[in-house]
Amino acid sequence: MQEAKHALEQFQSFTGDVALYEVDALTIHGFAEHIGKDKSKKTIQKKVGYVRRMFDHGVRKGWLATNVFFGIKLDPKLGKETKSFIPLTQEELEALFKQAMGPHLRCLLSILITTGMRLDEGALLDWEDVKYDKSQDVLYFDRVGAKVKNRGSLRKVPVHPALTWAKTGRTGAMFPEFPRDRDGKTQGPASKELMRLVRNVTDHDRKVVHSLRGNFKDMLRDAGVPKEVNDFITGHGSGDVAGKYGEGPSLRVRKEAVEQLSFPYL
Repeated sequence: MQEAKHALEQFQSFTGDVALYEVDALTIHGFAEHIGKDKSKKTIQKKVGYVRRMFDHGVRKGWLATNVFFGIKLDPKLGKETKSFIPLTQEELEALFKQAMGPHLRCLLSILITTGMRLDEGALLDWEDVKYDKSQDVLYFDRVGAKVKNRGSLRKVPVHPALTWAKTGRTGAMFPEFPRDRDGKTQGPASKELMRLVRNVTDHDRKVVHSLRGNFKDMLRDAGVPKEVNDFITGHGSGDVAGKYGEGPSLRVRKEAVEQLSFPYL
C-alpha cells in the first residue's frame, strides 16, 4: 500500500496535479523517463503499473471514459537491467562468520544461512514464531501468519540443529535492535548492519545479504533435495496455506532435508 501511495504521489508531483482526463500518452512516457533515470526496468514497470491501476479505478467509477494507459508500451531501453545476486563462496561464508559482531547480528545471519529466509522475514521474527510440532518432533519457525512477499512464503521452516539458541517459551521481538517502520517492516536497518559485514569480505556488487538465500538453495540442490521440498522450505512453492491440494511436504520431510546440511562456521 505504501509503495502504491508513493508511486501515485510521484505521478501527481510530476504532472502538477492535472485533471485525470488531461493525462495523455506523452505524460505517461515523460513520467516513466523521469523516474527511470536511476531505477531498474522492474521498478519503472511497477510504479507505472500502480498509476495504471488508479486510472482503471477511475474508469470503473465513471470519472473517465477510457484508460489512457491502454496500449501504452514503454521504451524498452528505459531503466537498468535487474542484476541477479550471486551466492558467496565457501571461503567468503567462513570469513563472514569469523568476524566480530553483535550477538543479534550473528543470530540473524545464522537464521538466513540455515533457512534461506529473506532478510525481512528473519529480521521480523518474534520468539512466539519458534514452535514445536510434537507429533513430528520438529522445532520450526512459523511464518504462516507473517507479513511476507507472497502467499508461497506463508510456510513453516525447520530450525537447523546448529541454532542451539532457538527455543520455545520466550516472547517479544527476536531482534528488537532493528526498529520497525510504519508498515511494520525493518529491512532497511537490518540490511545496513549486515551489508557492512558482507562488504568486509567481498566488494562484488552482486554479492549481498540476499546471496545467503542462494547459498542455502544451492546447498539443498547439492544434497539431492527434491525441488518441491526445496521450494516449500524457501517460500518459492505454493506455501502451507496456498496449495490447491494438500499442504506440501511434511515438516518431518523438510527437517530431514535441512539436517543434511552442515554449517561448520556457525
